[in-house]
Amino acid sequence: MPKPQSLNMGLGSTIKEYGKLARSFNMALTGMAPVFGALSMGERDPFRLVALFILGCGAHIFGFVLNDYIDARIDKHSDELSERPLVSGTITPNAALGFAIFGLAIMLSLGTLLVLPGLYPSILILLAAAGSSTLYNLISKKAPGMD
Repeated sequence: MPKPQSLNMGLGSTIKEYGKLARSFNMALTGMAPVFGALSMGERDPFRLVALFILGCGAHIFGFVLNDYIDARIDKHSDELSERPLVSGTITPNAALGFAIFGLAIMLSLGTLLVLPGLYPSILILLAAAGSSTLYNLISKKAPGMD
């Protein structure tokens, strides 16, 4: 049985492929969204601002990796997307799904730490955001005008 392509790559190449999968080139923009929201509400605690940035990066990973995971069958038919890690086979679908769940876990963990003891409303909002992102990823290619 052949090894998955990702096991044949060196550490640097593996990190590069996961960076491509997570769209790392614009992750900082997504990570800054919760920070700007907090700053506009008067938050000045550097720990909380860094935690919000990492939370935003986790949400970014979840959304973009899940999108590639769901769209992998469609993306394989596009020459334009042939270098994406799931299409090229450098990252397996199971590894990509695990990475997406990792991003979700970062988002939910930091969200929980930031709102204790007032846990429930904020976590429900984060779960609703993850759910709506997942729903969008599932139907966006099937309904006209979704993008």
